[in-house]
Amino acid sequence: MPQLNPALWFTTWAYVWLLMLLIFNPMMSYFHPLLPPTNTINSFKPHSWHWPWP
Repeated sequence: MPQLNPALWFTTWAYVWLLMLLIFNPMMSYFHPLLPPTNTINSFKPHSWHWPWP
């Protein structure tokens, strides 16, 4: 078992995390956004789900 390089480990997981954020962030903000958009009053889109509270 070779010795694990912590810098290589950190950079690998940083790249994996950034790639996951780049892929999953638009998908999750489309399907399940954390906060509703700020201009919800006259800009209703029929497929944009948001939380019930304003």
